[in-house]
Amino acid sequence: MNALRTFFSQKLATQLLALLMLALLVAFTISILITLGAQQLNDRNVRDRFAVERVHELTIALEVLSARNRQQFTKAAESRTTSIRVGPRPAVMDSAKNERSRGLAREIMDALGRDDVRASVLSRRESTANDDTRNAGRNREVIAISVPLKTGDWLNFNSREARNWYTQKERQFMFLVFGISMFTVSGFGWFFVIKLTRPIEAIAAAARKSANGDRSARIPVDGPAEFREAANAFNSMQTQIELFESERVRTIAAVGHDLRTPLTSLRVRAEMIDRQDLRGPMIRTLEEVSAMADGLVTYAQHRHEEAFVERLDLHTIVSRFASENDIPFECQIYPTVTGGPVSISRAIRNLIDNANRYASLASITLEVDSENAFISIRDEGPGIDENLLDTIRKPFVRGETSRNTETGGNGLGLAITHEIVCSHGGKLHLANYDNKGLCATLVLPLSNKLST
Repeated sequence: MNALRTFFSQKLATQLLALLMLALLVAFTISILITLGAQQLNDRNVRDRFAVERVHELTIALEVLSARNRQQFTKAAESRTTSIRVGPRPAVMDSAKNERSRGLAREIMDALGRDDVRASVLSRRESTANDDTRNAGRNREVIAISVPLKTGDWLNFNSREARNWYTQKERQFMFLVFGISMFTVSGFGWFFVIKLTRPIEAIAAAARKSANGDRSARIPVDGPAEFREAANAFNSMQTQIELFESERVRTIAAVGHDLRTPLTSLRVRAEMIDRQDLRGPMIRTLEEVSAMADGLVTYAQHRHEEAFVERLDLHTIVSRFASENDIPFECQIYPTVTGGPVSISRAIRNLIDNANRYASLASITLEVDSENAFISIRDEGPGIDENLLDTIRKPFVRGETSRNTETGGNGLGLAITHEIVCSHGGKLHLANYDNKGLCATLVLPLSNKLST
């Protein structure tokens, strides 16, 4: 069961090709078995017909020959698979009870016009010294027939089944045909399987991009009709989601923008209150609401502030933030990415601000592989509840359960960072490490892919 479960967890292309090869092997085996059965049946009929005709010819010939010439005639008439003897007693005492033996006896009696013909078809194990290794111990069919001659003697005819119904070359030819068939079918099968599964891979890739917030991901509408229908449905869904998100972002921006004017007016009026015990709490509350309004506008507008076309030196950006936060940073790589300097800086700053808000900033590192750059920001705080790691990137979701902005923020920092990174074709990874804090990693595609 484990092997079967492992097989069905492989790629669809591998499964289809393996099943195609298995089907071809089963079909070839069945065809060989059918051919063997048909050939053996044909051989049996040929042996029976040969035995009847041979016995008929031998009986007529022996009855007209003199006793002196019979021995020479029978010796000349023998072959590798037949033996002929003439003697006073029959070798077959009585016909076997099976229908085939009785049928042979009847045919010979009808051909010769005699009543006392005995036939027996039996199977004998080869044990002669002349047998080669391939046939040693093999059961071979033997047809034994005894016919009374007019001279008073008995013709004892014995015909043995040939050792092989096929030759070595014929067997090699069969396996050659099978090998060529497997090679040809596997080649064409692999080509068509890859062609059929490529649209599925395209759907999976587009779905991953969509899950990461890339609403521009589309699937080429080609391939079989089912895949074209799925591609059209996915593209239509992406368009609808993009329109919905655009409307949502516009609404958020409008709410945040429209709140600024009345908040400013309320702040001015609050500062005119004489009583300190009333003025202080009101101003702090208005500042919290103003920060939230600014966050709404920032979240809604960050995509439209700049074109992501500049080549950015990540070493310079990361070293600047490390210097500002008094974090040792030594790195000898200078990767470049294509994007917006303001957006990338804002994404890094948001993560640093989170680390400083909830803990103390521990380290900033910059690493690369053949395709991506990795900016990791680690803190020494309490981390994030494991149940929130998958949802903390969404707007207004906070790692701290209270609504106090002094301890929990407004839930937009990570959402803005996630949106920025996704719009650059990257990812944001969040993970607790060693029960000592949170590691936030920005993954950004390199401008020039490195060779491995």
